[in-house]
Amino acid sequence: MTGAASPPRVGDMLTALGGIIVNGAATGWQWLRDGVPIAGATANSYVLSAADTGSMIGPRELASGAGGSGSADADPVGPVAAALVAASYSAGFTLAQFPSYEEKRIYQRTTNSGGGQGKGTGTIRVPLSGVVTAGTVGVRIRSADDGTTILQGPWTAGTIANGATYVDVTGVDARLGWFFIDLKGADGAWQLGTVKVGMGMLTGFAGQSLTVRMLGRQATDSTATFASLGIAPDANSAVLARYVDGNTYNPAAATMPWQTPADMSNSTGPNSAGVGEYLNRMIALTGVNCGVIGHAVGGTTIASFYSGQSNWAALTEVMNRAGNGFEAFVWGQGHTEALYGIPPKAYGQALSTVFSQLTALNSLPSFARLVWTIPSMGLVRSWGTPWQVSRIRKGAQDWCAANGGTYVHMDDALMSSDGIHQTQAGSLTMARHLYRALRSSYGAGAGLGPAPLSATRSGTTITLTLSNVGQGALVLSGTPGNRLWVFPRGRVNPMANNATDNRFPVASVTAVNATTLAITLANDPGPGHELDLWVYFPSGPANAAADTIRDDRTDGDGITTGRIVQGSTLPIVIAAQTPGGAIDAPPSGFIAPISPLSMAETSTTYAASTGGAAFGQQMTGGTARGSYSPVFAPITVEGFFTCPDPLPGAIQVLFGGFGSNGSRFVAIDSAGKLRVWSGLTGTTVLAPGKRYHVACQAGPGGLALYVTNVTDGLPGTRENYAAFGETIVPATSGYSLRNHNGEYGLTGGALDEWAVFNSERYSGTTYTCPTAPLTGDEADIVALYRCDGDAKDAVTR
Repeated sequence: MTGAASPPRVGDMLTALGGIIVNGAATGWQWLRDGVPIAGATANSYVLSAADTGSMIGPRELASGAGGSGSADADPVGPVAAALVAASYSAGFTLAQFPSYEEKRIYQRTTNSGGGQGKGTGTIRVPLSGVVTAGTVGVRIRSADDGTTILQGPWTAGTIANGATYVDVTGVDARLGWFFIDLKGADGAWQLGTVKVGMGMLTGFAGQSLTVRMLGRQATDSTATFASLGIAPDANSAVLARYVDGNTYNPAAATMPWQTPADMSNSTGPNSAGVGEYLNRMIALTGVNCGVIGHAVGGTTIASFYSGQSNWAALTEVMNRAGNGFEAFVWGQGHTEALYGIPPKAYGQALSTVFSQLTALNSLPSFARLVWTIPSMGLVRSWGTPWQVSRIRKGAQDWCAANGGTYVHMDDALMSSDGIHQTQAGSLTMARHLYRALRSSYGAGAGLGPAPLSATRSGTTITLTLSNVGQGALVLSGTPGNRLWVFPRGRVNPMANNATDNRFPVASVTAVNATTLAITLANDPGPGHELDLWVYFPSGPANAAADTIRDDRTDGDGITTGRIVQGSTLPIVIAAQTPGGAIDAPPSGFIAPISPLSMAETSTTYAASTGGAAFGQQMTGGTARGSYSPVFAPITVEGFFTCPDPLPGAIQVLFGGFGSNGSRFVAIDSAGKLRVWSGLTGTTVLAPGKRYHVACQAGPGGLALYVTNVTDGLPGTRENYAAFGETIVPATSGYSLRNHNGEYGLTGGALDEWAVFNSERYSGTTYTCPTAPLTGDEADIVALYRCDGDAKDAVTR
């Protein structure tokens, strides 16, 4: 049936459309009012009358054949509203058509309930031209499908002033389908719109290369098509997004077209299965036109999306063009920060910066925040070690938990041959995870998969307990043991040069019940062994989509697999069966962990620590410097040193390569006083040959220098303090012992037990320095250099 306005009104003409008749033929029509036949209404069209006001009206098709006669009723429309009194409008103007590149633009609705369709309403700014005189403007919404059906209105759009260049049309219904906007002025004639647009839901996308592949195909995954993946892009979807990578689509934001995803040529628009599948799912979920807007750049940092930086400028160009409104925003990034070794809290702080900017940009008061960082990875280390990848994942997950976001686990995405990026099939899987993460925002069943909680061991059997999120069973596919990594406690090799380093292989996995897995190890670690268990460790198998652990919750939407079990961002510690009992090595033997934050040494020498036997040794000569070391704030850099004898008489650095662009340091200045950051100086002239503890910290609490004369047993004091207003963006540098970026080397003296923390460890005017070596397990610790015969990082990993 066609011809019904929203709502249907007295005077509208309804036209019935015939259905499929088997073994017979149509014989006529009968129109019904609230299910009761209307006398004389037997044509295929019917004009609503005053008697229909408040009722539901629909046609009944009559048919007969060899087997007898029958009928079928169409869904009625209504309740029927009274006729609109023909309005007269007083403004003079010419309707200026939208530019052609606005064809299929989706305007973001301002509410998602109410309106004639029950899907919310929004505002559309319609351009005017010619001689514009003050007065009222009429508006109606006309279907772009047939060009004639009036979907909404007419109503008064508003009052304009002389010389106005536009009219803001409020109250436009969100709906499924494209439409034209017609205006009427003082001449009484409807001026017809010719560029079709829509009102619905927008999602923002931004990030680096994996987000790029959610928007456009790249060389390693460009052979798949929508058809080969079983996807038919919905005609009611559109994308206004740019991507920059090997295949780049980066037109001027001001004139780039809105495009429906399709098998278009590479670098010409949205041809990724990811964005196509995501929009298909969201249209089915919301019942309105849906679009994606955004900007993604391969190999970039989160800091490049800070205000004033190039990628933020590029993103805001697109968002401005789309009207700066979005119901959801998806951030997918983190590889570069993993390579830099950025700690979890620092990455979370960076997310706060970006999402604060997005909140200020968005015209809506609230929006869904989705974050994913680094799906499955093969045995590649070009974008960080498994430990560093886990740190970024943890930072994102913690941020989401604290800020009302959803961390989306992507550990079953099929990866391409480079072991880093997803294939088009992987993009399709990732799109489904995003859709499922958003279902709860629209009143549908949703939620993440079960989370790993705790584990115990008896011999070679580990019992892993998972959370109950409503699952009825756990579903294992492929070789699920490939997704469970077991190491001696604290012995995970963060460099993970191969799949067996320090690993106890898993022989089999069995689902005991809906919340329990039995994991059988191929080797017995011995009763005295503490173990670390990682679920979905970021060194995935060759086919991450084949080897999975899921629950059985599906949503009746055609996705037949359940939700994946959440991955670990910290190891699940399995206690020793018999503390102090026998410990057996993994099959590869015990391999010393190698930290990416360890330093390369030049002419270093060591001697017994002046702090006593517990402190082991101290570095007495030479220099050491790292290659990739994270830059962040807040930060505390602290350690012990023995003052050179004599005092150096010039700036000599104890620890360098941190802070803004790696340009900050802890040093002894030419006057024999401590100098930290770049210019904050202590008050005490150091005594040659004595042992001191120093801490430099910077963050919201300020820039502070803390000093303790350990040799003389004096209390620790804050020797200087200043306000701290620098913005420290996550980056990489090279931490240095006894030098600063290869300069200002320390001659004489000694360094002992230096550490870097992603927090402000001390407060007030006094403090107590450590009296024993650090364990490497302290909260927020990033790096620990014991100086016990080497410059290796000793943080527990």
